[in-house]
Amino acid sequence: MVELPGTPGYEEGQTAYYSSMQMAFTPACRASPQSAANVASIVKEAVKSEIPFAVHSGGCFMTPGGSNIGQEGFTIDLAGLSTIEIAQDKKSVKFGPGNRWGAVFTALAEQGLHAVGGRDPGVGTGGYLMGGESHAIAYVERAAF
Repeated sequence: MVELPGTPGYEEGQTAYYSSMQMAFTPACRASPQSAANVASIVKEAVKSEIPFAVHSGGCFMTPGGSNIGQEGFTIDLAGLSTIEIAQDKKSVKFGPGNRWGAVFTALAEQGLHAVGGRDPGVGTGGYLMGGESHAIAYVERAAF
């Protein structure tokens, strides 16, 4: 689905950022893929057409344009990719990049499980795990040097 400025979906997506710096950007439109295949198609076409884009998971990235973009491009909003699957043996979990850590922690807690993740429940899982924001694992790696 593609949301244009002024539509409810666009405006809702614009307010879903942790960082007010990211909210200040106003992309030409927001694309909301519902599968990994949708994401791949969108990225492929954007690259082929040389259209700038940003990817929004949780929106904590503090670098200007890190998870949102201005009128020169569009934003891919991963909120629709928010599945959480805990393995039957409870030794692993798969979750989509549209999740926030609060949802992941709640699903894990219901099974008596926990994981290392964002310190704030509103932090997006995708950007956090890709290193978009400093996190506990990075602190451990830095302390090792």
